Amino acid sequence: MVKQLLKKGFTAALTHSHLLVAVRGWVFAVQVTYQGEVALLRQLGSEEHHEQEEKDEDESLQDTPASIERQVATAISPRISSALSGLARQYPSYSSGVRLCRRWLTSQLLEPHIPCMVTQLLVAHLYLCPGQYEVPHTPSVALLRFLSLLANTNFLTTPFFMSVGEEFHAMDKSELQQRFNKQRSTLPPLFMVTPYDIRGSLAKLEADGIENVSRSTLEFRYGLVSHCTRDCPDAHVLALTKLLATRCLASYTASCTQPSYSCVPLFQPALSFFDMVIHVKPALVPRYEESVHFDPTKAKFMRVTCQEQTQTVCRPLSAAEVNVFTTFMQMLKDRMGSIALIFHDVFGGAVVGVCFKPGALQEKPCPKILWQQEYQLVSKERNGTVQFDPHVLASTLKKSFPALITSIEIKDA
Repeated sequence: MVKQLLKKGFTAALTHSHLLVAVRGWVFAVQVTYQGEVALLRQLGSEEHHEQEEKDEDESLQDTPASIERQVATAISPRISSALSGLARQYPSYSSGVRLCRRWLTSQLLEPHIPCMVTQLLVAHLYLCPGQYEVPHTPSVALLRFLSLLANTNFLTTPFFMSVGEEFHAMDKSELQQRFNKQRSTLPPLFMVTPYDIRGSLAKLEADGIENVSRSTLEFRYGLVSHCTRDCPDAHVLALTKLLATRCLASYTASCTQPSYSCVPLFQPALSFFDMVIHVKPALVPRYEESVHFDPTKAKFMRVTCQEQTQTVCRPLSAAEVNVFTTFMQMLKDRMGSIALIFHDVFGGAVVGVCFKPGALQEKPCPKILWQQEYQLVSKERNGTVQFDPHVLASTLKKSFPALITSIEIKDA
């Protein structure tokens, strides 16, 4: 495939999992999969499990992390994306509404913790279940409905059944509602199900009756429900999103009737909710020209044409082309991912927010091996215990990236 694309003048590169093709500045990731690959991964997992203990359940129903990841990536997610594409053709404002809602989430530094698929499904809910209103006809109305949905929904007691592309069978919906009521503490904070998350034969379920079906069959059938929200957003991010949406909606309601009203404040991040705020130089941030704060009359940036981007996007970067801000963000995720949540606006944001996880700053037993990069974040080491300190972290970051970081604010406990 790569040879054929190169012969036709396309820019292409092969990775361990995808074929990257660049066309006019757009990069497409092509992945080839085998239909029986999921079953083979389940079989391999069953064989490994058999070596440890005996099992009388059907081997074909035993999921493994690898089989789940492969099935979601190659079977379930493409079907959901196809259904959402059909919804976009039915409602012209849907696509623009999704982009505007994503822009609000990114401006509040939330999107790294709220996947794009989740945003698309939440906006689709506004069109599939408009309630007492008509479906949004403009992107701005979709944004306001989106903020209202986030602000006024009790996610602890509200499941989202997204009948996009297909309808739920009454038996499945009743069973999922019962599971939601009985097993709420074990389910994701944002419970969102589509008909494509349900596996297995419906005809067999109807013939035998759901009360006569084995537990393993039911667990397999509903094992992937709410897969897109299983890892994120977590309860902390969801609560923060709800609070920010409430504030933005109240601000809009209070000032939207003024002749001089501007929507820019809706896209200003609320930094008071973060334990640490890191300010960086805008000139070193990729895509800063997409930021709300970018002023083209006062700043000059070297813009890359689509043709130039097409020629360079699929080749390895040299040491001179590696952006210092990208390195900085990767370092934060690697070193602090276990003790804090990192928030950043991927569309040119010059601010990085840090929220420490509960108990992350308390004294803990010192590990046998304390790596040098971890030691740089430690302020106390005594009596066999260590303690992470935000002030030591801030000092270390300033010394490591003096040309990038302009200031660091630390919220006192």
